[in-house]
Amino acid sequence: MSHLGGHFHLAKELMKKGDLDGAIAEHRLDVGLNPRDVCAHSNLAFALQRKGDLKGAMAEYRTVLRLDAGHVSAHFKLGNELKKMGTLMKRLQSIVLSCAWIPTKGQPATLWPCRWRKRGS
Repeated sequence: MSHLGGHFHLAKELMKKGDLDGAIAEHRLDVGLNPRDVCAHSNLAFALQRKGDLKGAMAEYRTVLRLDAGHVSAHFKLGNELKKMGTLMKRLQSIVLSCAWIPTKGQPATLWPCRWRKRGS
């Protein structure tokens, strides 16, 4: 898994030092070595988002969702990026999809658990 690899650790240190370009380059290497790794794509998306490359971040979040349709964080982050770009309806669709993956104990997934309870409670 990518989170154990050297590229991830180097990227993390570069991010701490404020070298976003270096961190993104390391994350891209990680994705190249692990193209089906959700964590690798998610880490790259986060770094791109921090740099302000919204389109690049959105593309990576979409890749995360192609690999793992139930990745709640990617749905939420993609929704926020779509909001920044002014596409409110797509944001709402993404957020509703993310809510559907947080079911209430013993009940089918609905919008209400997302609104009224924290994940894990």
